[in-house]
Amino acid sequence: MLRTIKRPLLKLRTKIRRVILPTRIPANWDEKGYLAENPDVQAAIDSGIVGTGFEHWRRIGVFEGRKLSAVASAVPSEWDEEGYLSRNPDVKEGVEKGYFHSGFDHWQRYGRFEEKRKVASLPGWVRNEMLALSEIEPKLFPSQAFCKKLTAYHPGKHSQSAASHLFVKLLKAVEGRSFTHVFLLPWLKTGGTDIESLHHIETLSRHFGARVLVILTEDSDSPWVSRLPQSVTTLHFGRMAASTDHLTAQIVLVRLLLKLKPSVIHNIHSSIGWKLFHRYGAALHSVSKLYVSLLLFDYTSEGEPVGYARDLEKVYPYLDGIFSDNQAFAAKLVELYGIRADLVSVMRYPVRVAPRFSYVSDNRPKILWAGRLDRQKRPDILCKIAKCLPTCVFHVYGGSVLDAPEFSRRVRDELSELKNVVLFGSYDGFDAIPVANYALFLYTTQWDGMPNVILEALGSGLAVLAPNVGGISEVIPPDSSFLVPHFDDIETYVDAIRRLLANPQLILEERDKRLRLMSEKYSPEQFAASLANLASYALTEPTLISSPVATAVAR
Repeated sequence: MLRTIKRPLLKLRTKIRRVILPTRIPANWDEKGYLAENPDVQAAIDSGIVGTGFEHWRRIGVFEGRKLSAVASAVPSEWDEEGYLSRNPDVKEGVEKGYFHSGFDHWQRYGRFEEKRKVASLPGWVRNEMLALSEIEPKLFPSQAFCKKLTAYHPGKHSQSAASHLFVKLLKAVEGRSFTHVFLLPWLKTGGTDIESLHHIETLSRHFGARVLVILTEDSDSPWVSRLPQSVTTLHFGRMAASTDHLTAQIVLVRLLLKLKPSVIHNIHSSIGWKLFHRYGAALHSVSKLYVSLLLFDYTSEGEPVGYARDLEKVYPYLDGIFSDNQAFAAKLVELYGIRADLVSVMRYPVRVAPRFSYVSDNRPKILWAGRLDRQKRPDILCKIAKCLPTCVFHVYGGSVLDAPEFSRRVRDELSELKNVVLFGSYDGFDAIPVANYALFLYTTQWDGMPNVILEALGSGLAVLAPNVGGISEVIPPDSSFLVPHFDDIETYVDAIRRLLANPQLILEERDKRLRLMSEKYSPEQFAASLANLASYALTEPTLISSPVATAVAR
């Protein structure tokens, strides 16, 4: 007889113990009410047997089915008994078997202390989207009654999918660290955009104490990762997600960003980054400040403008700022999309002023050309100029990066046929170009922002001859002899080179003017000060900044 009584009690006790009871007193615990309903517990406290009513309830009372306070036990009018049981089939089974009087009985005794039973709070951005969608589907209106039925989803144990495997790998890679800034970059390799990315990352981490995570989103080599500060964490997401479909990769990456909750997410030319800002911008913006870098439009062979700026209208409602490296394109964005002018920050990225080159006039002048052998940079124009100036020697550095290899091979073949052209191939940054007696740095391009190679050439002591494209006129004035009005005007290029070679003093004067400009406006201190004034980006208070150098030292 005793054994038959003990078995159901043992089953009940075992079932109750499966509930993970709180170890700390919950905020909604009614200590006075519990003691009022159970006076013997008060006597046990007075005798020192237990310390509190909550301790008694957790150790003994919950298994005895002790009553809570009458106020707490009253079923409120808004309680949804049917909804609670439908969301919690284990509770429904317990009620059917008589373990609990009702779903509310379970809620009061156990459910309110279990995280998985709690009603999920509705984020503001979700509520706003539901309001908008309710214009199409009225049943999605986020009324109080609707929201009270929502609960947080806690998946149980099941076989992991490819997405969950990838997510776990990403979490292990960041090792539970927290970050103030996350940069979404396609890669880190030779290029002006990559250099500008490095300036942001280095200045934030070294001068502002930022904890930076760099996420490389393409499955591609990134030789310039070695240039990152040691404190920066790098995540090769593109490589890790190479076997994952695009939509799954987006879902996993946005889930990671929402979990990390960095103060700032800065997307610099990452394709998946733009898709995340478009699809999940509201969710990301609820936990992080969102920034993008936009430097120029690219153009198709038909002259159609393309690039990430074409999709600006899809993401700018969620943006806290846009970075550009030239005033011309910043003004174009404001004009095209009607965005606020103060949303765009024009940055002057640091240039190391270290004159390595000097020019002494000779009978066989050398001219330097360095850049990408891609369609944008118009190496065909270089070829035509070289043909018109057989007495000049052209040293050409660069390789194809963006266009098909066939284009680069064709250009190389055409240039190699010229006796006054020397091809040196790709180069790892401007400092890798050996010193020679160059009269000019020749730059050809059809479209551009602020070419970093021009800034580096000027900072290295070279006079630059370039077309009036993008923001180039911001460093080479239109009224100077070193700016060609039209990018494809071969005759004007050739005439300018002949005139300058005939007057070497003009070259030396131009060299000195641009060196002063680089020192005054493109210094690391000036760049740090520009970031410091963007309080929501640098996470600093601009009113506390006395000087850029002092800020860098203080931090």
